[in-house]
Amino acid sequence: MNDKSSGKSSKILGIATNIKHGEKIRIKLKEMRLLEGNYKIEPLKDKILIPVIRNLSSEEKLLLQQIDPNFEIVQYKFKRQIRRVTDYREYLKDRINEKLLKFLPRSFDIIGNIVIIEIPEILIQFENLIGESIIKCLKNIRTVYAKSSGVSGDFRLRNLRLIGGIDDPITIHKENNCIFELNVKKVYFSPRLGSERLRVVNSVKNGETIIDMFAGVGPYSIQIAKNKVVKVIAFDINPDAIFYLKRNIKLNKTTLIKPILGNIRDKINDFQFSADRVIMNLPGSAFEFLDCSCKLISKKGGVIHYYQFIPSEVKNKEVLNTLENRIKKFGRKIENILFCKKIKQISPTKSKIAIDIEIK
Repeated sequence: MNDKSSGKSSKILGIATNIKHGEKIRIKLKEMRLLEGNYKIEPLKDKILIPVIRNLSSEEKLLLQQIDPNFEIVQYKFKRQIRRVTDYREYLKDRINEKLLKFLPRSFDIIGNIVIIEIPEILIQFENLIGESIIKCLKNIRTVYAKSSGVSGDFRLRNLRLIGGIDDPITIHKENNCIFELNVKKVYFSPRLGSERLRVVNSVKNGETIIDMFAGVGPYSIQIAKNKVVKVIAFDINPDAIFYLKRNIKLNKTTLIKPILGNIRDKINDFQFSADRVIMNLPGSAFEFLDCSCKLISKKGGVIHYYQFIPSEVKNKEVLNTLENRIKKFGRKIENILFCKKIKQISPTKSKIAIDIEIK
C-alpha cells in the first residue's frame, strides 16, 4: 500500500551539498525533522540534492555549516517517491477518530503469514478496518484473526474470528532456521518465545536423551534435533499437535525425534530409560507434573527446563523456594539454579517465569 504516487515531480526547497557530505547532511536533516520523505534525493554532477519540508532558520543553517560550510539552499523539481506505510496505526490516522487511536494495539503475534491481534472492546466496531489496514501495511500477511477468548482447555487453544484477508488458519512459520507447519485454530504456538527456545537449544549437549513433555508442534524438539546429536521423545495430548509434529519432523528432515500422542503421566511406565534433560513448557500446569520429571531424570542427575505463570509481584526467590520444597517430596534435590528469569509479561498482573534447574 502506497500513500504517494510515483513519477510526479514538484518544485520544492532542497539542500545542495558536496557528495562526500551527503549522508551526514541527510542524517542531520532527519534529526532536525526537516527531511522531506515524500521526495527522492537527487544526484547532480558532484553534488547531492536533499529535499526539505521548509526553509531553514539561522540556527539550523549553522548546524549544517559545521558539516559542509559551502552547502546551498536551492529550488529544485524533485521526483515524488513511493513510501510504503508499514505501521497499520499510521494507515488508520485519517480513518478512526483521533481519540481512539491511542487504544490501537502496539503489538500482535505474527505466525507465518497470519496475524493474531487482541482488539480492545472500544474498537470492536472498527475491527474489520483494522484487519484491512494490517493486510495493506504488512508484506506477505494474508490473514488477520482477532482473539475471541483467552487460551483455555487441555489443548491450550483460543477462539479466533476473521477480521481481514482469507479464512485459512494453516500456515508455515520460520524460526531459527527451522520451519513449522501448523493450524492456529487447532494447536497452541507462541512466536514470541523464539529467543527462549534458542537459549534452551544452545544449552543442550550432544549425546543427551531429552523428553519434551508438552511438545506441541515441536518448536523445542525440532530445533534441538536440528542442531544437536540427541534422542528426543516428544509428548502431547492434542492429536492435531502430534499430526503437525510428524509433518514438521519430515519438513525439517530430522530422524532424532519420537512423537507420542498421550499424557506423559499415563505413558511414563512404558519406557525403560532415563532422561538427561526434561522440558516442561506448560506454564499453567507444569507444577503438577514435577513428580513425572523427577522420575524421568537420570539417577546421576539432569536438567529440568521449567515454566510457570506467576503473579507479577511475586519474587523469583519465592518461586524457587516453592519449587525446591516440591522436588524434595519426590526424593530429589536441586543441585544448581542454572537460569531464573521472568521472560514474558502475560498481562498487567501475570508473568511467565523460566527456570533451569540441575537436580540430583
